[in-house]
Amino acid sequence: MMASVWTLAILLITTKSAFSLSGPFPSKPDVSYSEKIVENWSLKETNCPSSCECSNLNYNLVIDCSFKKLDSFPAHLLSSVFYLNLIGNNIFKLSYNSTLKVLNSLNVSQNNVTEIDHQWLSSLVHLEYLDLSKNSLHSKTIENAFHNTSLHHLDLSKNRLNVITDGMFSQMNSLHSLNLSFNEIENINPNSFLDLNELVTLDLFSNKLTYIQHEIFQNLQHLQTLILKQNNIKLLRNVVFSSLKSLEILDLSKNYISPIGLLSFKGLTNLKFLNLSNNHITHLQEGVFRSLDSLKILDLSQNPISSLDKIFFYTKNLEFLYLKDLTGLKELTPLSLIGLKNLKSFDISGSKKLSYISLKSFSHTQNLKFLDFSNANLTDLRMGVFNNLNQIESLKLNGNPWKCDCYLYWLLIWLGEHTNTHLLAPSETHCHTPVNLKDHVLLDALDHNMICTNASIHYYTNKTKFRVGSPALLECKVEGNPLPSITWITPQKEAFYWESLQNQTRQVGNIQYFSTDPSIPMDFQRPKEEKRGRFYLLQNGNLAIQNVERGDGGFYICKASNPLSYASVSIRLTLDYEYLVHIKIVSVLVGMATSFGFLLLTLISILIKMIMKHFGIRCPCYNGNASPRTQQIKKILESMEHYKKQQLDRLRDNYNGQVQKIKDNCMLQMERLRESYSSQAERLRDIKEYGTLQIDRIRENYYFQVQRVRDYSASQIVRLRENYLFQRNRIRKFSAHHLYKLRENYKVQQQHLNKILENLNIESCRNVCHRTDSIVFEPDLNLENVLVPKICLQTITREVCDSNDNSSQISAYFTPDEAASEVSGHESDECENFVNTPIVKTSQTDVAIYVEDSSENTPHIPNECENNSVSFNQDINEGNQKSNETIV
Repeated sequence: MMASVWTLAILLITTKSAFSLSGPFPSKPDVSYSEKIVENWSLKETNCPSSCECSNLNYNLVIDCSFKKLDSFPAHLLSSVFYLNLIGNNIFKLSYNSTLKVLNSLNVSQNNVTEIDHQWLSSLVHLEYLDLSKNSLHSKTIENAFHNTSLHHLDLSKNRLNVITDGMFSQMNSLHSLNLSFNEIENINPNSFLDLNELVTLDLFSNKLTYIQHEIFQNLQHLQTLILKQNNIKLLRNVVFSSLKSLEILDLSKNYISPIGLLSFKGLTNLKFLNLSNNHITHLQEGVFRSLDSLKILDLSQNPISSLDKIFFYTKNLEFLYLKDLTGLKELTPLSLIGLKNLKSFDISGSKKLSYISLKSFSHTQNLKFLDFSNANLTDLRMGVFNNLNQIESLKLNGNPWKCDCYLYWLLIWLGEHTNTHLLAPSETHCHTPVNLKDHVLLDALDHNMICTNASIHYYTNKTKFRVGSPALLECKVEGNPLPSITWITPQKEAFYWESLQNQTRQVGNIQYFSTDPSIPMDFQRPKEEKRGRFYLLQNGNLAIQNVERGDGGFYICKASNPLSYASVSIRLTLDYEYLVHIKIVSVLVGMATSFGFLLLTLISILIKMIMKHFGIRCPCYNGNASPRTQQIKKILESMEHYKKQQLDRLRDNYNGQVQKIKDNCMLQMERLRESYSSQAERLRDIKEYGTLQIDRIRENYYFQVQRVRDYSASQIVRLRENYLFQRNRIRKFSAHHLYKLRENYKVQQQHLNKILENLNIESCRNVCHRTDSIVFEPDLNLENVLVPKICLQTITREVCDSNDNSSQISAYFTPDEAASEVSGHESDECENFVNTPIVKTSQTDVAIYVEDSSENTPHIPNECENNSVSFNQDINEGNQKSNETIV
């Protein structure tokens, strides 16, 4: 079941990968070129190479030449081959081939390829899948061999590559997957993968890499799968994977990684699967997985990790955790699985030193469904350890040395209450102790061989009354199988624990009797289970007090518990009030007798003093004059008092003087500061005025420079506009001049032809030959409304005049509307040496160009052209009067 869960998880993660490593060809081929080979399919089958097999797969030509002992590509390969399989041959060199124009997939694995032509791969312009695995390629032989912008998947596994250089995979911008597994790669240059910006899968499984540089993955923004399994990596540096923002699968298993930096996985925000199994990891820092917000599967199996406390605090989205064969782990504490709120599967099987699981180990994993403790060193489980696992479905406990007694009987009851929970491999879960149940099935032994009863208290001290200062004993005797544990709680909330297991091992039937009779001495020197001040926890579970004090009164709680149930009673300890009343009466009587005696003595002394005064008898101890020694001491004390007052007065005067000096100095300094501030303020005001003046000057200079730039730009635009108009006019005039020359040549030829026909007097030829003219000058064509361009001529030799104006001479190719708008709307007409075109009579065979008398078609004639012999307007009027005349 574990294998199926593992496989399902990996398949769910790798669904986004575009390439499958299971076969030489993709499952869904690209048929974009299939239209080129659908036709004439029967012809292509007949031209199949003799040693190969050809087939049709989705209208694509597939040629299979596997294991044919070929030493080169088959001869006479069709240019339309789509798939080509050359597995298991003896090909040594891949040479240039221009015939495979639509080849999409090529498999040359299991050959002896040692050399690749530098132009070979570039000639296969449509190749997307290339398999060169299991060959003898070296890094030097393929230095510049891989230059193909259409290749998507490249497999170079199981070759003899030892280094990846900068130019090995340059210009391969379309590569999606690269398989370099099972080589001898020891070093990867920093810029080796710089051009692989579309790479999705990179496989470096089973190489000899010892470290990973930060710059290797700097441009792999779309990388989703990175496999570094079975290398010689010893250290994971900080932020080594920070540029892999899209990475989802990272496999670092079977290396020698020992220390992992706190920021080694920083930046892997989309990582879903992380495999660190089979390394030398002994300790993981608390925040090492802080950046892995999307992590779903984590594998730390086969590492000497000794503690799991707070390691998974930040992996709140983790669902599958594998901790198999942890050789250094001995216990699971309440902090081992803290933070795993969404954990669904937990596998810690094979941890041979794991012998203790805390009662609150699974208090943070409420969504756990699968739990595997198989092949560990567990002997028992505390009742309540699975109380928070409300969704648990599968539990595996086989392979442990279980102690089958009543302390494990709760497991049978718990499995009965949780009907959706199943114990996997129950026939392989055996008892190890006691001897009579060894190798028995655990559930059967608990069900049929256990006699377990609930915990109960059958005797306890009901009434207690002790004198202050005397010893006290509180008894609480329990029954049950297994023997319950006892917990005492005092009125001051102190707790004393008595473990039943220790009692069973140490108790041999001897019972200590505790007497409350003060005449019988108590032996408090015997070894006790626990001692705290005046309190003793005896070996049989009773609580003793050495000397009772007034604060010891109150309720003492005794709790008895075993794996099946618990019971509790309250015992009230009170003081002996009769003893207290006797003490109070004696004290009152003694006090009264003492007071009466002091009063009697006082009265007797006053009586004696009065009698002596009445008879004038003085007491010999009284002396009215003081002795000289007394007087001297009194003077010394007075002088000392006077000296003290003088010193105090001087000290007070000195203090007041010092205070006054300080005040004066403070006022002087304040006055100086005020004057300095005033002078600085005046200077700042002057500086402000000067700065304002400078700003005004800078602003005026800025405006002046802006105006100059604008004027210069405007002048440049005007000059550019004038140059453009001048060049346009020259081009139009040149075109009109050449058109005019062609028309004149045609007319001259037509006149010569007419004269020859008149001389020959061949009427029939005339009717035919006049049809041989160019279609442009056909008389049948309607050329009305064609405007004759204005041609400025100097003499009869038809020189073109130059014009410096902005007018544009209308081309003969323009329509009349365009010409009229062009002349009248946008340009001013100025021309030098303008002459009109003479009008003569021609025969009916000449081409006639009629000019209608329309204001729209009448061009404007500039003033410079009005001095010619005949104006252009007059020619138009004459043309209107004689419609049968043509313009020569």
